[in-house]
This record gives sequence, structure tokens and C-alpha cells, in this order.
Amino acid sequence: KIYRQPIAIALSVFGHHFDEQLLRNLIIARQRTLGDRPFESLDDIRRYGIETTGSVIQLIMHLLSGCHLAKKEVLLSKETIQAVESMSHAISIITLIRSVMPLLARGIFLIPSDLMEKYQLRADDVLGNKKQNALRDLVKELTNIAEEELLKSRQFRRSIEPNLRLALMASGATLDHLVKTLHKSNYNLLNTRLQRGYDLLAWRFWWRKLLGQY
Repeated sequence: KIYRQPIAIALSVFGHHFDEQLLRNLIIARQRTLGDRPFESLDDIRRYGIETTGSVIQLIMHLLSGCHLAKKEVLLSKETIQAVESMSHAISIITLIRSVMPLLARGIFLIPSDLMEKYQLRADDVLGNKKQNALRDLVKELTNIAEEELLKSRQFRRSIEPNLRLALMASGATLDHLVKTLHKSNYNLLNTRLQRGYDLLAWRFWWRKLLGQY
């Protein structure tokens, strides 16, 4: 039976060409977050990033490698996997940051419990814009961690085949925009630019592709 969700459809169509576990990761990660419960720790966010963004990036890399045409699995190098994992860590953290206020307006709060305890914050403090310094420090810590993960991912650039770097390009450009926005706004969660796309994105992609960067 094919369930009515994109992941299940993809699994039925491409599952015999790709690493099935990557597709299962996407479903399992989503099932684990049903009910919109807060993450327990930063490590949980990292794991969620690997299972979601990381799996998608690896699937795209398999497509770029042509394994769907050759009908055989292409093994990604250790360095490539490390680059993907670091990128997915960064994306999951920044996505959490930019989603805080929109989700909180719907009564959903996902900031990890361990960080809330560290900075002595509650969801009401964030919603009521109380304890602004503590909230700013929390967001700053998360932003810096995400930026470190992004830089770590880029350290493996020369070890990744040029055509596979394309799978990391969108994430890299998005992170550059959002990290810069957070730094400039002094980690203000109400900054509307957090919900806007990167200007001239197509040109930025073209330039990065030309330079072999992501």
C-alpha cells in the first residue's frame, strides 16, 4: 500500500535505486516530532537535521551521481558524508531559530529543554518578550554553533566531487543569509528578514557554481 505522502511515493518509485534507509529516515524523523513536542537537547536537533536535511541532501547527491540511471547505489566518500552532516546540523539549528516566533503564535514551542533551563527561560518569557537578554544570549549561542557547523562543512569542499557540491549549494546560501541577518539584528527573533528569501538567489547560485563553492 502506498500512503498519500510524498516520502512514501518516492520510496515506492525510487526505493530500489537508492539507500532505502535515507527515505525511511525522513518518515521516522517526522513521526518522532508528531505532536510538536519540544526537543530535549541540542543533540536531538542535530539528529533531526541529519535524518531530514541530511537524508535529502544525500538523496540529491545520489541523483547527481547518476546512480538512478546506472540502477546501482553510489557510495559517498567519508568526507562527503561529514560535509553533509555538518551542513544538516547548521540547517536544523537555524531553521529552529527562524521558526520560533511563527510557531509560538500557534502555541508550538520547540526550543530544547536543556537550553531553556540553562538560560532560565520559559515559553511565556519568549512570547511576552521578557528576559530579552537571556533570550538574545540563547539565540546567539545557537547562531554561533550553526555558523561553526557551516564552516566545518565547507572545510571538506575540495574532497567532494564538483557535481555533488551542487546538493549543498542551496543550504549554504540560505545559511549565509540567515546567519548574517541574525548577527546584524543582534539576534532579534522578530526581525522580518528571517522569514524572507535571499535576494538575487539565482545569481548567487550561478556564481557559487562557477567557483565550485557552496
